[in-house]
Amino acid sequence: MVGLKVFLKIWGWLIGPLVFFLFLGKFLESRFATLAPWPFVVCMGLGFAVTIIGIFREILFLWKITYVKDSHSASRDHQQAQRDYFNSLDDNNSDESNRN
Repeated sequence: MVGLKVFLKIWGWLIGPLVFFLFLGKFLESRFATLAPWPFVVCMGLGFAVTIIGIFREILFLWKITYVKDSHSASRDHQQAQRDYFNSLDDNNSDESNRN
């Protein structure tokens, strides 16, 4: 279940900004007809940049909590950070803690 949620977060970063900037570009292109295709091209470039940055940040964060030990805080172990992250993604976590 957690893997599916991580997958959906990555796909959200892939699809969300591109669709938003697609519609924004088409709107601006129809609004400013004298600028021809440039509003659409610029918006799609921005959408692509936001997508790349969002996916990179997600993957970097997942890599960091999985493979890199945090040397700044000795009390917080990288496995605990990983558990906290995946527990925040798990919808059933609050139900399980109430049963115990």
